[in-house]
Amino acid sequence: MRVPTGIPKFDEALEGGLPERASILLIGIPGAGKTTFCNQFIYEGLKNGEGAIYITLNAAPDEVINNMKSFGWDVSGKPLRFIDAYSWQMGKEEGKDVVNPANLTNFTIAITKALTEMKNQNVRRVVVDSISTMFLFVPKDLCLRFISMLSARLKGVGITELITVEEGMHTPDVITALNSLTDGTIYFSMEGDKRTIKINRMKETKTLPVNLNFKISEKGIEITP
Repeated sequence: MRVPTGIPKFDEALEGGLPERASILLIGIPGAGKTTFCNQFIYEGLKNGEGAIYITLNAAPDEVINNMKSFGWDVSGKPLRFIDAYSWQMGKEEGKDVVNPANLTNFTIAITKALTEMKNQNVRRVVVDSISTMFLFVPKDLCLRFISMLSARLKGVGITELITVEEGMHTPDVITALNSLTDGTIYFSMEGDKRTIKINRMKETKTLPVNLNFKISEKGIEITP
């Protein structure tokens, strides 16, 4: 089974979309298109009756929602749950699903609670944006263990997960470990006005490598010739 991303030509190139029950890394410099890809992926599921969980470490939920609205993706009334690991930096340490990323126990509890409370809402998609922020607060071995446990938990309940990673923030051994813990990697590059998606690794996919040019328009990510 494949999971459509909401980017038609990307899905065509990848045999119908991302593999179901997969954990996928999105690697690129800030501004390369990773978050837009995640938002498009989340909205595609929501509009088709799926539930989703968005773990945000780089922006408050309101910022994410407003960013999605700028592309015409209105998530009002949709089964979307945020786990907010950003707002505590602004002094907001209490509230529903506000967690400090340095406290992995509370983080895990928040995720478990969200999955439990949404068990009847057909949750099929999870985004973690950006896991690189967690590495600023937690030793790398604990971060990698957390990612391994989270990915296994999500696969076990039929969820496809996107994890964004900031290029240049990690040593080669960390990137190797992240690759070993996940099922695929999508690289986003940007040189001037040229943007490219490159996929060399993706489970259950025969049509590799995949290299696609893209632009970010008012409709989100669009594959270009």
